[in-house]
Amino acid sequence: MFQLLILFALIGRFSAVENGFEFGKKLPCEPFLILNMYGLKQCFSECQTYSTCLSINYDRKHLVCELNSVRKNASLLLVNKDDFVYKETTDQVNLRFYIFLNK
Repeated sequence: MFQLLILFALIGRFSAVENGFEFGKKLPCEPFLILNMYGLKQCFSECQTYSTCLSINYDRKHLVCELNSVRKNASLLLVNKDDFVYKETTDQVNLRFYIFLNK
């Protein structure tokens, strides 16, 4: 029984990735827009309406949605943050804008 409790504790320490959502992770950057009282899916849908939005940080505890104009890369890595969820857009318009900015 003790080993089972340790296993569950260890599993909880690692971030879970589900449908591209990375639970327990956050991108340490300055968001271009912060929205309060949003749900997770609503936050990601809102991101997809902006061509400059490339990722989201979502605070599940406070229902705060952060829209980011950057995504993780070699110099900007995700950090552990228990109450947060991170996800990148896959929208082709957003990806073209990202490529254009980084030429």
